Amino acid sequence: MHLPLLFSPLGWVVLGASGYLLYKAGKKSGQKETEKKTEKA
Repeated sequence: MHLPLLFSPLGWVVLGASGYLLYKAGKKSGQKETEKKTEKA
């Protein structure tokens, strides 16, 4: 029995959590990059 992730509530939770973690990680790396740019300037 195989249910697609999109049709199960658990799948939505997993997708939401991973998306949120990716967003936070991207935000942190973006801040570091801008800090490096300001130091060079």
